[in-house]
Amino acid sequence: RVLTAEDIMGNPLALLYAQDGPRTALHKMRENHLGSIFVVGEGRKYKGVIKIEDVVEAVNQGKENIDDLIQDVPKADPDTNIDQLFSEIANLDTPMPVLNDNNKLLGVIVKTDVVANLASEDI
Repeated sequence: RVLTAEDIMGNPLALLYAQDGPRTALHKMRENHLGSIFVVGEGRKYKGVIKIEDVVEAVNQGKENIDDLIQDVPKADPDTNIDQLFSEIANLDTPMPVLNDNNKLLGVIVKTDVVANLASEDI
């Protein structure tokens, strides 16, 4: 059986909500030792990801919202197989979100999960 995104995804350590500001983002990221954090709306609807360097800059500039910090990254469906994931996540510097058909964030995949699972198939 081929492993899928759903098999190896985990829960995000923290989430940022669309209405949260840069200071809240910085606090959650610092508290959870995150270099990036996923932004969701109502019902965990996926909005994107923001990175720590952008958050620090926004806080230093006194910005009140995170809208212009949100970036898009490649996404996975729950049934995306691990080989596909490997080629997509290899160059990512953030975790990869796993979304359902309604754009709801189901979980996240970090590069080490994919690599470790590929390695264990050969052992």
